[in-house]
Amino acid sequence: MAGLYALPPVTLPIEAIASFMPPHMGYAFPGLENLKSDIYPAIDVRKTPILQQEGKVVLITGAGKGIGKAMALNYAHASVSTIIIASRTMSDLDEVEQKIKEIGKDIKVLKFRVDVTQEDQVKHCAETVQKQVGRLDILINNAGDTAPWVPVANSDPTQWWMSFEISLKGSYLFTRFFLPLLTATAEKEGELVHVINVTSIGAHGVMPGANSYGIAKLATLRLAEFVDLEYAEKGVVSVGVHPGNVRTTIIDRAEHLIPSEFLHMWDCVPVRRRREVLLTV
Repeated sequence: MAGLYALPPVTLPIEAIASFMPPHMGYAFPGLENLKSDIYPAIDVRKTPILQQEGKVVLITGAGKGIGKAMALNYAHASVSTIIIASRTMSDLDEVEQKIKEIGKDIKVLKFRVDVTQEDQVKHCAETVQKQVGRLDILINNAGDTAPWVPVANSDPTQWWMSFEISLKGSYLFTRFFLPLLTATAEKEGELVHVINVTSIGAHGVMPGANSYGIAKLATLRLAEFVDLEYAEKGVVSVGVHPGNVRTTIIDRAEHLIPSEFLHMWDCVPVRRRREVLLTV
């Protein structure tokens, strides 16, 4: 999961990026000198014993590649008892299972070929986990996708809406059908359980072309807030997490604007600094 990824071919220093982002996007919260581009000891489960999650059961959607795969492997290093991985491609899940077993041969792995937008498939997954495991401590709604990054009038309506189907509806369905097991686990174990929605810094700002992706991720953040409000008394902690700018297949597929269009469109957004900020750093 390494690498702070700048949208090619526009490459700017961190200070420049932070200068034209509104403060609430958080780039400067830890201090620019503390921004990281790779796993560091404080969050490395192999080096920080307090991060171990022994006995826990975790479910990760979108676990066949990229961030979801990396999370599954790190939970294996964290000594969880069971890792449940879901994806649309079983061959990807087979590879992830093999790597999990290389880390911890006693870790139980359940694999589900699931389209997160299909209610019947998600419900079946939940029923199977209930019967075979009977416990869930951590649900990570990581599955996501993006329509091509183009201005609204150039977008394809079906592709544009699919970002919502996968990021928002998928997160809703998994949360909806796994909340009974999560709350039952919290009550039985006397511990907090967690729903983690993998969102994006794109939910907090406006970037040319990223309209479908940014709005879907913003809605997913609000979903996490509602779940936290409604289920906190039952031991559920629900949050949205921005994982950092990571080069994944989603990023590789995104159709980025050429530099001249990018800069011109930023000129037209009144809440951002204008073109000279980008050209003089």
